Amino acid sequence: MLRSTATWVSAACLFAVGVASVARAADAIYPIGVVTAKDGTVFIADLNLPGILKWDGEQVSVYYQAPKQFRKPLNRVRCLAIDPQGKLLAGCTAARNVFRVEGDTEPSAIASDPIEMPMSLAVSESGELYVADLELRCIWKIPAGGKPEKFADVPPPRGIYLDKTNRLWVVSQNADQVIRLSADGKAREPVVRGTPFAFPHNIVVDDQENVFVTDGYEHAVWKIAPGKAPEKFVHGAPLDNPVGIARRGDELLVVDPRAKSLFRIRADGTLTAVPLAQGK
Repeated sequence: MLRSTATWVSAACLFAVGVASVARAADAIYPIGVVTAKDGTVFIADLNLPGILKWDGEQVSVYYQAPKQFRKPLNRVRCLAIDPQGKLLAGCTAARNVFRVEGDTEPSAIASDPIEMPMSLAVSESGELYVADLELRCIWKIPAGGKPEKFADVPPPRGIYLDKTNRLWVVSQNADQVIRLSADGKAREPVVRGTPFAFPHNIVVDDQENVFVTDGYEHAVWKIAPGKAPEKFVHGAPLDNPVGIARRGDELLVVDPRAKSLFRIRADGTLTAVPLAQGK
């Protein structure tokens, strides 16, 4: 009888562990932003979850579940970044701010004043945060622990990227679609003239200053080599509506809300899909 009871308890414990494991697993609903931590962990902003998912290379789990109530932090999370201390930052267009997110704890606001529509984030090595505000058509600069300051007025910015020399690269829907701002924001130069992109979303730049831009309408990731015209680096199925993009070593990570997938793109253009929803 004791052996039978012990066996039952053991089985129950195993079942409980299994249930907990299943409960931690998650399906992406509308993955829209992505960032890579220094340890290789990938965080994904999910607009309709709403909240933030975590991919550890094997399993997708919920890192932070945001409330369904509008105006609450991360109810409409759009973009992510990692600060120099390794903390996760998230921009939310419903709560009109950028938040520091640490697991299940309540997110804390970064800016003392509202930011109308944060669409993209970039952080310097010294901790200064740059925010693309689509509604007010500008880039905000927020010193560590400070108040937002207007860094530059730009055409409606959708994506920004800060390079190793602190120049800020901006992609927008207006001509010229990619510009580069000096470290003080006062000088700007066009990188891509005209409007070759149908609906650009986000931008990253590698160490050789190759620029990569996601384009939802063209189902593509564009590449702009220094001094060259834009060309489609990867396009067509399985890409459907690529939005978020990040670097992880020599590869690119792209999230696609319609494909419900994370795509890994190698330097030679080889694409591998990582489904973020069970059954896909």
